[in-house]
Amino acid sequence: MLAELIPSTAIGNGSTQFRPGTAAYDGEDGDMVTFLSGSTWSRFWYKDGNNTGVTRMHEIGVRRPLDSSGNDASTIDADDLYIGSGSVDAVQSCTDATGNTLLSSGNDSNYTKVTISGGISDLKGFTITFEDINGRLLHDDNGSAEVSVTDPETQLTPGSGSVVFSNLIGTHEVVGSGSGFVVINIQRDVNFIGTGSDAGTPKWSIGTLGAGYNVDARFYLIGGGASTNADGNITTTGVINVINNAGAGYSGKPQVVVSGGGWRLGVNSDDAIGNNRCNYILGASSGIFIQRQKAGGQKAFIESINPFE
Repeated sequence: MLAELIPSTAIGNGSTQFRPGTAAYDGEDGDMVTFLSGSTWSRFWYKDGNNTGVTRMHEIGVRRPLDSSGNDASTIDADDLYIGSGSVDAVQSCTDATGNTLLSSGNDSNYTKVTISGGISDLKGFTITFEDINGRLLHDDNGSAEVSVTDPETQLTPGSGSVVFSNLIGTHEVVGSGSGFVVINIQRDVNFIGTGSDAGTPKWSIGTLGAGYNVDARFYLIGGGASTNADGNITTTGVINVINNAGAGYSGKPQVVVSGGGWRLGVNSDDAIGNNRCNYILGASSGIFIQRQKAGGQKAFIESINPFE
């Protein structure tokens, strides 16, 4: 996809970036990228002012489409896409994905309820990342007791064990959620100690909020078994505010590609039409030609992105 081949962070007025143009393509105003499919040449340029100062791209969290009742759906809506982050406020064992029944022992269940701030209530199916979660290490056999890392066999009363990083740190699928909490399918290994000098700053995130956007960006979903791919708009603050096409036939979790929205084809400078140029596909047997046109550009390498890696 064109938006992957030259990502938004590679576009701008820096001498080593893909340089945008200021008007309809005239052969001189901006750099160009050309796709050759068979005998057909498709020449693209990027319109200046459309997110040409992006320093960090939006990375949108996505899940297998669900309806309002939490059941599988075949089309995408705004609830299936999300960017968010916040603090981790508590870590507790629970009996199942609902998080309703809490347990005192970390060994009594493989479900952990994580109380969070800054999120929304419906996060089931998203992939969540935890950082800096520390706590006092639980005993392997008796999940109600703690241990010292230097003497893992001796059971200690709560509040006496060694402070360690939790195995909750990392990326997990949310199997259940509610107002102010998520549930993940992993056994709790520490007694959470909150924040402070020993505890660090425990936090969570889904997706990544970009930086340097000045107008709404475009996003495109690919994969997930869809017969028709979804697309939409995302604001400068990371809000999914428009689904232009809900897609069809989803049977799994798709990937998301975000574009600044400034790609134009040939002499076309119309914004509405230009927005549909971002998802042009470079075929496996197609050719590609990237050409400096704008004065002051230097020889440079452009790092493409691939949402499947």
